Amino acid sequence: MEKAFLSVGFRKWKNGVQSFKKHEKSDYHQQSVHINVQRAGKPPITTLLSSQIKKDQEEARAALRVIISSLRYLVRTGQATRGHEHDGGNLRALIEERNIDVPLVRKWIERRDNWLSGDIQNELIQIMAHSIQRDLLKEIRRSPFFGLIADATTDASGKEQLSLCIRCVEPQKLTVKELLSVS
Repeated sequence: MEKAFLSVGFRKWKNGVQSFKKHEKSDYHQQSVHINVQRAGKPPITTLLSSQIKKDQEEARAALRVIISSLRYLVRTGQATRGHEHDGGNLRALIEERNIDVPLVRKWIERRDNWLSGDIQNELIQIMAHSIQRDLLKEIRRSPFFGLIADATTDASGKEQLSLCIRCVEPQKLTVKELLSVS
């Protein structure tokens, strides 16, 4: 069998796939592959692919962190994130400014422009809101007592404005803590 692959040549094409699989597992094949890799002085292609994938993932994480932190800043300060056009808006402008500190963000956004779409922005904002809600609920559930204060008033234009405030008692210190105050 090994002579067919080493000196004589392969002729049994009917069972070729099985013969090739068997040969790939043989010591002769393993040694020749190892020798070729050593001659080239390069790591195997699987190693190169794995390291490139790992590098791409790290760059993507860094770029996504910049996008999320920029979006979080705009949401916390009550600013609009999008403009009238796809390439406009405060989020785009802030990310363009942050490209100075993190240059790989521009490269990543050029490859994946849909990460700044309105749907993705809304989904990220919703994820942040749910995280805040979970933290608030966890805090309220730990407390033996809590209170909800709501007050509504109309402004000069006749629109009704609702203000909410959630207070709870810290179990260890028995002090009142204001968790949320929204107008």
